[in-house]
Amino acid sequence: MATGHFTVADPVIALTVVNGSLPALLELWFNRPEADMGQAAQTMAEMLLHVLSLSPHEARHVAWRPLPAAT
Repeated sequence: MATGHFTVADPVIALTVVNGSLPALLELWFNRPEADMGQAAQTMAEMLLHVLSLSPHEARHVAWRPLPAAT
């Protein structure tokens, strides 16, 4: 937010939404073990980025690009 990349009306609510996404993803994993968790995690990341004001195109680009190699 400090860089102006994300714009949210209420930072506390935005943080609450982001924090609530992990338990929701874990609940999906436990209740639907047949679900593709990689797909679910990337889809959730895309949705969260869009909620945090990225355009749909930018959110998809960021969420689905490969992670950098660990060093």
